[in-house]
Amino acid sequence: PVVALAAGAGDLLYVGTLGQGLTRWPAGARVAGVDALVWSVAATPEGGAFVATAGGLAHLDRRGRLRAVAATRSAAADIRAVAVAGERVVAGTWGDGAALWDGTAWKTIGPAGAHVQAVAIRGERVAIGTPEGGFIVDLAGGGTTRFASDGLLANDLSAVAPAPDGGAWIGTFDRGLQRVDATGRVVGAWTERDGLLDDRTNALAAGRLDGVHGVFIATERGLAFRGDTGGLRALPPFDRHLATVAVVGAQVFAGASDGLYVLRRDRLERVGSFPLRRVTAIAPVRAADGQPRFVGSAAGLVVHGDDGHDVIVDSLSGLPEDWVTALAPAGLGDGAGAAAGVFVGTYRHGVVHVDARGHVTPVSPGRWVSAGALVADAAGVLTGTLGEGLLVGPAVIDAGTWAPLAGLPDRQVTGLARVAGVLWIATRGGLARLTMASPT
Repeated sequence: PVVALAAGAGDLLYVGTLGQGLTRWPAGARVAGVDALVWSVAATPEGGAFVATAGGLAHLDRRGRLRAVAATRSAAADIRAVAVAGERVVAGTWGDGAALWDGTAWKTIGPAGAHVQAVAIRGERVAIGTPEGGFIVDLAGGGTTRFASDGLLANDLSAVAPAPDGGAWIGTFDRGLQRVDATGRVVGAWTERDGLLDDRTNALAAGRLDGVHGVFIATERGLAFRGDTGGLRALPPFDRHLATVAVVGAQVFAGASDGLYVLRRDRLERVGSFPLRRVTAIAPVRAADGQPRFVGSAAGLVVHGDDGHDVIVDSLSGLPEDWVTALAPAGLGDGAGAAAGVFVGTYRHGVVHVDARGHVTPVSPGRWVSAGALVADAAGVLTGTLGEGLLVGPAVIDAGTWAPLAGLPDRQVTGLARVAGVLWIATRGGLARLTMASPT
């Protein structure tokens, strides 16, 4: 996938990929000598570029020729980010902090040993983004400070769910659960020390438990619930990896490697009639018997009919591949969702539409759709990807062009949640809030 773009002088464009190195346009030729794993590209005013790669920092002159780079303390390290401003160059490494080139020498800046994901230069300040949060380095004074204390405790986000006040619940890959209000200010954070089953959050679903509104949390060790007004509850059985959770009608369903589960009497019970294992996604659309109408897995999609009969849609019957990563009802509400079908995100082959009879229609071309990162209605589809950012496209095939949304903190989008005209966007580099004038 394409993970880095930088525009140079005139019509010059550098395109960095994970696996295919760096390409220089308009010639469209791959630049020889640059590592195949490119993380970031920063163009220089004269038309050259600095390139952050898994094999170190590369420097190209204005003709695209590889030049030697003065050695840094981490010259052979995995360089994840680079920024250029005049003669200043900042390179961020994965595990050995950041370094500044001031035109004559390299100098270590910011927190030592940091896993740097992003860097930016503005005047005498350098911003450094890491999984532990953001830092500002004052080049004139030499000091380093954290971003505002009411920010997220981790940038590496894994899931997001809407909250009643217009805010959102935020799950992280290894730092627990957080809550932001409608302005994006963090108003709560919980980890294993506070009673959370596991600090790795796989999925979130807003809903009610015993009349209390809150969020259901699918983790590596089972299901938990956090109420809006307080309290964490663990819901057995424990030590079970849950990939997804959803509220369907008045019931809570979760997906695990051995199939579909339903919450009954404060305990998850396996749905014995469910035909597939490795459940990865559940659409909030209810069939007549209360079960989810659409359930995705790593082995295909199950469409549950009102007669109780299951239809399996997989790569042998129309899906571009078996691994379903995300589901989004095409209609609004249970009845409309049943009639309109569901949009299905797949791991490597884009989005398709599946109706209640199991008929498949392609919607977007092949791309890596992130788990839980799909929102749709009659106006269009929003798709979070594993390298192309958030893509906005039409709800029918060939009706228009899929375009990326600019300004996200990272191109790996890991979750979407819509509430009261706002779209919350979770990424591997932080949280974004998009105000939306229309339903999408």
